[in-house]
Amino acid sequence: MTESHTHAPAAPAARNAAPEPTDPLDGIEPTGPMEPRAPLAATDPGHSIDAEIFSVGDWNGERFTRRDLHEIARNFRRLSAQLKPPLKFGHDEGQTLLGQRDGDPALGWVQALWVRGDKLLARFAGVPRVVLEAIRAGRYRRVSAELYFNVRLGARRLGKALKAVALLGAD
Repeated sequence: MTESHTHAPAAPAARNAAPEPTDPLDGIEPTGPMEPRAPLAATDPGHSIDAEIFSVGDWNGERFTRRDLHEIARNFRRLSAQLKPPLKFGHDEGQTLLGQRDGDPALGWVQALWVRGDKLLARFAGVPRVVLEAIRAGRYRRVSAELYFNVRLGARRLGKALKAVALLGAD
């Protein structure tokens, strides 16, 4: 897959799509030694949030149309085995939660992507309660999509695809 990316415009804050579970446990609690790349079991599957993440318009010097939005949504489905766009804090590739070079946790994962009018919407799954509460409290009022351009799968050119979605607070 070839790629380039841009940071898309900030969209309005997310809306909670499901009632909040009452389970007081959040996060991952390993019970023994873990193998590299072994799947982790979460004690709380997290919450689901639907949010507008992108819209038709001129962003970062590029014009985006409804056709582009449909291409991004279509490629999300086509590339579901190859791309798993995360929800993350901000756009800065150098920022880390604990100062490490990689391995920051995803704040959720894009589970579905669809177009409604001039807007691209996403459903995020696995959002920890603490993140959901920060969104509800207004600490993150906007989101911003990161896109790949010129994505190819083998010899087939697919075009634009969603890379990640960043939560924006004081940015």
